[in-house]
Amino acid sequence: MNKNIGDMIESELIDLIIELQEENSRYERENQELKKQLEEWEQYLINAKEMLNLQGHDGNYNYDNYMLGLYNGMEYVIALFEKRNPIYKDGKNIEFLNDKNQQKEFIEYLENEKIGGKKWKQIY
Repeated sequence: MNKNIGDMIESELIDLIIELQEENSRYERENQELKKQLEEWEQYLINAKEMLNLQGHDGNYNYDNYMLGLYNGMEYVIALFEKRNPIYKDGKNIEFLNDKNQQKEFIEYLENEKIGGKKWKQIY
């Protein structure tokens, strides 16, 4: 009788060990897939930061207000992924290369633009 109980316990333990090994293998496969996805997203972020760096060069972001907006939008998205506050380039202190009058128009636009019912100057 004791031998039978011992055999049953041993059989149950073997089954449990096999089940745990199978589950461990499944977790390892899932972990490898997640690690691969994380590496891909890290590379995407590196690429995006390189593009932001290029957009931030003289002649790109300061060509006109569209290019400045492109830079600031890219900065915003990267800041979201990095869980930090974005560091925007301020259009008031930039001399746009394509048209010196455009800077003046952009500043006037910012000063008169309403965001949430308040003028830009009231917010910042």
